[in-house]
Amino acid sequence: MEDLQHFLRVPIETLPSPDLLPIDALPSLTGEQIECMFQSSNPKIAALEAEYRAGDLSHVSSDIDKLIREGTSAQCLQTLLLHAANLGDVNVVKKLLSVGVPISTNMVSPAIRQRSLELLSLFLEYGWDINREVEWCYPPPLSLALEGETDESVISWFLANGADPDATCKMDITPLSIAVQHAPLSIIETLLEHAGSPWHGQLLHHAAGRTLDDCDAVVRLVLERCRLKVNDIMYQNHAFSFEIRRCVGLGTALHEAARSGSPKAVQVLLGYGADLTARNTCGQTALEVAEASGNQAVAELLRQVQCTREQNRKDKASEGGPIVDEKGTTARGTFKNGKL
Repeated sequence: MEDLQHFLRVPIETLPSPDLLPIDALPSLTGEQIECMFQSSNPKIAALEAEYRAGDLSHVSSDIDKLIREGTSAQCLQTLLLHAANLGDVNVVKKLLSVGVPISTNMVSPAIRQRSLELLSLFLEYGWDINREVEWCYPPPLSLALEGETDESVISWFLANGADPDATCKMDITPLSIAVQHAPLSIIETLLEHAGSPWHGQLLHHAAGRTLDDCDAVVRLVLERCRLKVNDIMYQNHAFSFEIRRCVGLGTALHEAARSGSPKAVQVLLGYGADLTARNTCGQTALEVAEASGNQAVAELLRQVQCTREQNRKDKASEGGPIVDEKGTTARGTFKNGKL
């Protein structure tokens, strides 16, 4: 990504040949988009790519060997490898890998999309790092298999071949972060069993942002299986991520549930002691986030709980008992487990 930012700041005539620009410099684009952008400036490579796209496969292997013998850098054949991966062409992929064409995440993505364990195994055989981040802000490729329609055989393949559900990118996001927000509950349980005691990924906040019907079950699972504090601010233990994201309003898991609009997740969090008065980095309470997000059901629930707690507080005061605020603090100390 830093390479791309550098290229965008310099005159076009000073840019390197597309043949030498690393495909990983554009990790957020699809394989098809990158293919369109990176047409080879080498006429022999361009001719080979054109023939291959046209379906002429008769001379692909021999033409690749010839280009390498003539001194063509294997890196210059990355676009051809990407096209072969998009087609699911195992033979051409294997040929290109065998002559040293480097692997990028963009080449692995089609294999995940196609659920091709054969292609994934080939990439792994030729040195692909299964736990390398996709981007600085997106975790390793197991995450790609957890978005959209998940396939248990692909997930099992990743885990059997060393994928770490708790592996981060530069941001504190992990494959488990993606899973608790998008994947089926059974997959999340499998990943948690494999990860043991995951420490990374802000799992409670991502689970609270889940919009599927089973969001309450996932939030409860994360609270029970991971040693997390219900009132922690998102990324408070990861300075880089906090500074990057603080402007959007980082708050507690209750703030995330209020933003996503899940009354069931809110109820679970309140049951575990979520603080209604906590404010995010933009100074908002969870109620204010729910109102700003247009999630009226959550807003009404939070108002009702707030009113009930305020009434209980007044009742205790009138009875001469300790006045306890949302955090369990009294004028004489902290109220915990019914004792001062």
